[in-house]
Amino acid sequence: PNSVFSQWRVICESVEDYDTLGTVCNSTESSPIRRNPAGNVARPMVQRLPEPKDVLDCLELNTFDTPPYYSTSSESFRNSIEGYSAPQGPYDPVIRSLHNLAHLFLNGTGGQTHLSPNDPIFVLLHTFTDAVFDEWLRRHQPGEISYPEENAPIGHNRRFNMVPFWPP
Repeated sequence: PNSVFSQWRVICESVEDYDTLGTVCNSTESSPIRRNPAGNVARPMVQRLPEPKDVLDCLELNTFDTPPYYSTSSESFRNSIEGYSAPQGPYDPVIRSLHNLAHLFLNGTGGQTHLSPNDPIFVLLHTFTDAVFDEWLRRHQPGEISYPEENAPIGHNRRFNMVPFWPP
């Protein structure tokens, strides 16, 4: 309650608008951001933050991405850092690690996809995730051929524009 951010208001709270319209909402403010770190007692696996060893294990993965280039990819640095597979690479549908685990640990605004950018911690988490990716790039120096040419989600194939931001 004493945080300078404790009274920040959430905008775009309607998940229905987020899912069906696919556009930015009308910026109507609603409730303050919510946090209850490690408070999800129904899911013990999200009651902790990733360990430094998890980051080191993820950095050891040699392959940027593997088919199907989605959340079910195995032995994929991209899927591991996103948190859909174990930090060591194997895909497991119950696993939430690294980036995803940090979001879910917050157990509030930051743990909901459509609301998480409302929480200032979002910027910190994504900056750290970018720093881990940068370290992976430095260590592995992947060539262009490392990135999928096709069949990845829109904006994720080699030489594709980052959507919806570019081209304007």
